[in-house]
Amino acid sequence: MLTKHCRPVLGGSLANPSKRFPTVFGGSLWREHPYLLACFSSVLFCIVGFLAIFFYLEEVPASIIIDFHVLKSHIVRQFLHQRPRNMIT
Repeated sequence: MLTKHCRPVLGGSLANPSKRFPTVFGGSLWREHPYLLACFSSVLFCIVGFLAIFFYLEEVPASIIIDFHVLKSHIVRQFLHQRPRNMIT
């Protein structure tokens, strides 16, 4: 949710770095590709988020996954065997 609001602000503030920050980004790469820094920072933000989730988020216990599949199959079986109501014949 936070990235939804941060990426456009970050991208807008980092667009055209050769004009906004000429002392730091004065090279021809930044003049030829004015949105490269904005896109790169957005990708870097996503990669850091993915790595944080991948390494620090605990896995769901297998018993919860099995219970979910049993519950889902039970609900599907009930839905399929239910008789339609209020049908005009």
